[in-house]
Amino acid sequence: MGKKNILVVDDEKNIRFLITKCLENAGYGVVTAFDGASALKKFGEESFTIVILDIKLPDIDGLQVLEKIKVLAPEQRVIMITAHGTIETAVEAMKLGAIDYLQKPFTPEELRAAVTHNISKTTTVWVEQADTFGNCVARGRSFLEQNQLDQALPIIRKAITIEPERPETFNLLGALAELRGDLKAANRMYRVALALNNAYQPAILNLHRISQWKYDSANINFGDVPEGKMPVIL
Repeated sequence: MGKKNILVVDDEKNIRFLITKCLENAGYGVVTAFDGASALKKFGEESFTIVILDIKLPDIDGLQVLEKIKVLAPEQRVIMITAHGTIETAVEAMKLGAIDYLQKPFTPEELRAAVTHNISKTTTVWVEQADTFGNCVARGRSFLEQNQLDQALPIIRKAITIEPERPETFNLLGALAELRGDLKAANRMYRVALALNNAYQPAILNLHRISQWKYDSANINFGDVPEGKMPVIL
């Protein structure tokens, strides 16, 4: 299997250097770009397993670059880099199709975890058959309950493309991250769910539980399945 290539887009030279070294040490191939125009040029010249994209760029806004990438390659996986505390911008990026986001400052361990979890193989066997938001959520939840994480991920992402304003899917992404043992990623996704609906109880309960000093991995709240779902056939 060939080396997986990652495109890193950030206008800060030191950030590009640190991300490059971190990922190269983990065995990935890295291509860098310092602004949106050069990023889109390189994206058009070769394929990348993941794009790591800063929201603030000197020429084109990172969200605009994300939109252009998703037009060129709708299935492209993009991880956004945001400034600390900009949860609203992160939510907008997720609605536009980003698969994850990292808030500055982040550690090498957080970066490698985000890439590893989002680069893992997934199966799309159920995705084409699930054509409603409720059915996607139902099947995604069912896979999570069976700890079939790779099967759950693509169908949860499809649900986001159908109804990006709903908190249920981001709560499920948080649950998936928990099941993988990545509490920081779980925290990010639960906060996205609450940014979309600050009264969504499953995300409130999950965020409270993982924030406790004595962490309890049991009793993950997967949330209710939306009304009007199609039957789940597994």
